[in-house]
Amino acid sequence: MKKLVSVLLIAAMVFAMVACGGDTDDGDQDVAGGSTKVGLGITVSLSATEATEDADGNAQQDGTAAAVLLDSEGKIVKCLVDVAQNKMAFTSEGVVLDKDKDFITKKNLKEDYGMGPVSPLEEGEWYQQIAVFEEYVEGMTRDDVANIATTVNDSGHTVGTDEALTAGCTMDISAFIEAVVQACDKAVDAGEATDVHLGIVSDMASSTDATEDEDGVAFSTSTYAATATDADGKITAALVDCTQSKITIGSDGSVVDVPETVTTKKDLKEDYGMGPVSPLEEGEWYQQIAAFEEYVKGMTKDDVANIPTVENEHGIVGADEALTAGCTMAISDFIAAIVAGM
Repeated sequence: MKKLVSVLLIAAMVFAMVACGGDTDDGDQDVAGGSTKVGLGITVSLSATEATEDADGNAQQDGTAAAVLLDSEGKIVKCLVDVAQNKMAFTSEGVVLDKDKDFITKKNLKEDYGMGPVSPLEEGEWYQQIAVFEEYVEGMTRDDVANIATTVNDSGHTVGTDEALTAGCTMDISAFIEAVVQACDKAVDAGEATDVHLGIVSDMASSTDATEDEDGVAFSTSTYAATATDADGKITAALVDCTQSKITIGSDGSVVDVPETVTTKKDLKEDYGMGPVSPLEEGEWYQQIAAFEEYVKGMTKDDVANIPTVENEHGIVGADEALTAGCTMAISDFIAAIVAGM
């Protein structure tokens, strides 16, 4: 009898342990399956050269963007980096040229960027070198990326020192590191995402020529979108931001002002100033873009491309009340950036 009781007790204990263990495992699987994060980081630098009678001036934006997909431990599953290098030419009379120009990112330029012929690497074009950097940071945490070993070379560029990186990437990586770290810091929940995408669209349509009475502005607008998608290609999280780079020029082709920093619209928050002129109660740019980001969740690339729109005095805006209840600003660039990335 005692032996029978002992056997029954042991059996009960084993059953209880298995049951508890099963619950714990299921919980871990649920967390692992829905604990990804997506982040978008942007860093911008501006430069300019004055125009002369013999050569046009150049007002230039270098907007480096990074999109990251992080796992539950904060390690990078996938990283994408690209640069909106927008060069705006202007004459010695302060006339900004080609205002209807749309810019192509460094990665999308491929061989046309022209780094390959001057690189010591066999595969030294910009898009090839950045692919090596992107793969190099996979598996790293935010702090790992921030602490990548670097040195300043004879040309003044901050380059990697690890042979695992420099074997395929010898270009300046300082802006890449900064953008990736920022992307990790700004990461948001992305559910059961399996992939990440990065798209950038840029124009200079808001540029103005200088006159005798007023300076001109070489004005570059770039819109950046990072999207996380699940196995079905549906968006689980989206992040969209925008930079406005304004370089002031004179009617004599001089460079009047080059801002040292450029803050994204989202980071400006109330300082951007859209709230007071918006019909929405929460009408600041960062609030409206949050509504747009929420709206595209669950959509595929084609769904985003076919968001119903209408044109008004502000541009191309949404036509769906589910969107316009929280976002009444122009959305054409947001759509274009997401589609470009996916």
